[in-house]
Order: sequence, then C-alpha cells, then structure tokens
Amino acid sequence: ISSFVYRRRRPFHPARLGKLLADGLPASVLRSKGMMWVASRPTQSGVWSTTQGTRELRGGSLWWAAVDEEKWPEGLLADMKAAGLWDDKFGDRQQEVVVIGQDMDQKTMEDLLDTCLVTPDEFEKGQQHWDNLEDALPAWDVDEGQFAHQH
Repeated sequence: ISSFVYRRRRPFHPARLGKLLADGLPASVLRSKGMMWVASRPTQSGVWSTTQGTRELRGGSLWWAAVDEEKWPEGLLADMKAAGLWDDKFGDRQQEVVVIGQDMDQKTMEDLLDTCLVTPDEFEKGQQHWDNLEDALPAWDVDEGQFAHQH
C-alpha cells in the first residue's frame, strides 16, 4: 500500500472532473480524500472523497481568497505565504488530494488527474472564461459563514 498527495495550482475543469468521477478511479486506488478547486466555482472549495465503489463531491469552506480580509485571523496571510500555500493571483486555491492505493502507479494516477485540470490555454483565459465552462457537477450548498479550511 502506498500513498501520495496530489497538489496542483490549476483548477479542475468541471466537465472533465465529472467524467472522471462518473467513470471511476482505477481499481488500484483504495481511497482518496482532500480539497479541490473547480474552475467554475471560484469562491468555494470542494471536498473530494472516494473509496472503492463510492464517490462524494460536495462543497467545502470558502477559499480565504474569496473572504473579505477583515474577517481573516491575524497573521493568516503571512502564515500561508510562509507555508507556500498562497499564490499572489489565486490566493489559497489549489488541489490537495491524498490518494491511497495498492499496486498503484503514482505517475499514472497523477497523469489521470492532470487530464481533468484546465489546460494551460484555458488557464490563461482566466475566471471570466471559466465561469462559462460546462458544469454538470452536483450543486453545492454555500454557507457564507464557512471559511476555515485547513491545508
């Protein structure tokens, strides 16, 4: 049994992510769990959780970058920057999913997840473009008071 943390600073394309979840992860993946950034949902993180045969994708907390800085705990920005968790353009938005598997090839799994990201071309087009991407993922509940995700 092995595991790795999938981290990327590009958002998932909602249609590509939806297809991957509908098709299912490879049988070698026993469990995966974490938070994700979906391009068409810029204010709220997604919670990703799978086991063999089950998949859950739901809304998580708001990204700190989407919360008025007056509501941030003191020192948060400095702490996130020091930990490498802050990007000057996109804030704390990122992919951070732990993948656990048996006889799993990490590179193959990373490549599979990478195919779900927006392409470099799409990434350069930015949020205005991403807001118009096909998004058939289930709707997420939004709790405006929910802004304390952990990295």
